[in-house]
Amino acid sequence: MKQLRLRWMGDLAERLRGRRFLRNVLVLLTGTALGQALTLLASPLLTRLYAPEAFGALAVYGGVLYLVMPFASLSTQLAIPIARSEAEAVNLTALCLLYLAGVASAVGAALLLAPDRLLDLAALGAIAPYRILVPFGIAAFGLYSIAATYATRVGEFAALARTRIVQGIAGPVAQITLALLGAGTFGLILGSVIGQSSGALRLGWRLLLRQRAMISPRRILAVARRHRRFAQITSWYSIIEAAAGGGVLYLLVSTYYSPTVVGYSYLTGRVLGRPLVLVASALVQVYMAEAGRLVHSDLVALRRRFWQVASRQLLLALVWGAVVNLAAGWAYPTLFGAQWAPAVPFVRPLTVALVAQTVLTSVGPTLLLLQRQGLAAAWQPVALVLLVGAIVGGWHAGFSALAVFWAYAAIQVLTSLVMLGMILVAIRARERNPGRSPTMQAPAAGPDAQPRLFVAEAATVEGDTPGAQIAADPAGEQTS
Repeated sequence: MKQLRLRWMGDLAERLRGRRFLRNVLVLLTGTALGQALTLLASPLLTRLYAPEAFGALAVYGGVLYLVMPFASLSTQLAIPIARSEAEAVNLTALCLLYLAGVASAVGAALLLAPDRLLDLAALGAIAPYRILVPFGIAAFGLYSIAATYATRVGEFAALARTRIVQGIAGPVAQITLALLGAGTFGLILGSVIGQSSGALRLGWRLLLRQRAMISPRRILAVARRHRRFAQITSWYSIIEAAAGGGVLYLLVSTYYSPTVVGYSYLTGRVLGRPLVLVASALVQVYMAEAGRLVHSDLVALRRRFWQVASRQLLLALVWGAVVNLAAGWAYPTLFGAQWAPAVPFVRPLTVALVAQTVLTSVGPTLLLLQRQGLAAAWQPVALVLLVGAIVGGWHAGFSALAVFWAYAAIQVLTSLVMLGMILVAIRARERNPGRSPTMQAPAAGPDAQPRLFVAEAATVEGDTPGAQIAADPAGEQTS
């Protein structure tokens, strides 16, 4: 029996060595799973230390980060996977960090100077007492996202997996400690920043500083000009995409309904969304590593991989959603406390929304690699208008918060189907005209020319906002 087990393990290892895509997915999945498991294990304690209103404030804080993060690096980090050389990728990373420092400083100054009345009008009243933490959150989430993008390019999946374990420990430990010290809601939000910072600093120090000899002002200016389309178009449509994907949901619901309702839906996002995010984030990182190569060499294989990843994510999301819905009536009051029982009705609409979102997330950045940002830019404003209209119009019409969440779910399904269709159309169009993209040109020869690795971190911030399940993690664990 022992010999058979050893032989089976040897055969598995041999198969994995020959299947790089699967191996990289498993590496990221393992690290992310451990980090997320630690976070979920801490949830029953956190829900007893903090009231639903506190989690509502955390969700609004996460929603703000989710809206800002696409603009934090002007989306230039999405050009790192298609950089023509290692030197270009390193200087793109340095450019992203410069953009991040400027955006975090500007947002922090604006929030600190803004009167409370103005924040209320902007649906930001729930975070007014905690505004000082916003620029630190932008810096922490942004640094991790940029460093993770570069890490996936150079194939450092094991390093990424380790940082997620660190985040899974640091965030909840900080939140529990601050609760015991009586920090209240401020401690819950600060703990998320501490958790994210632990992973960001570790990954950035390991990967970026050792390449600093390649960085120069001349090269930074050159890559800024070469990839200016990401800053000019992608960053703006990414903000609209984040808002349409649910970034404004918590901000508006907290304003028109209550932070308590936001806290209820936050917990559902935490329990239901985390496992889905776990798989989607691992899939999208490794998918983009392969897609970045296939977009230059084999578009038919890219289309097959697109269908494979999207269909498997859909199956997993449906199964997990069914399990959570069946267990919610018992699990919420038993595991999280009686005060969380009213969250149960929100499970169903959020399940529908999260299934659609995570399927799209697993393959969503394909349009960026195909350099068809304009397709998404044309649709996202429509989706945003639908979402804002559903929430504000629903409130004026006297609809309940639950009805508004069902409208949100329907909009997410529609948006995801349209975006998936656009991706497929863009791939087929490139198949018919493969020479259309400027990135199809061969890299220039010279001292900077080096072998290319095509990998990416598609998400910016990851977390528990329904729209941010694949992008923002206000609890402080990266899974973005």
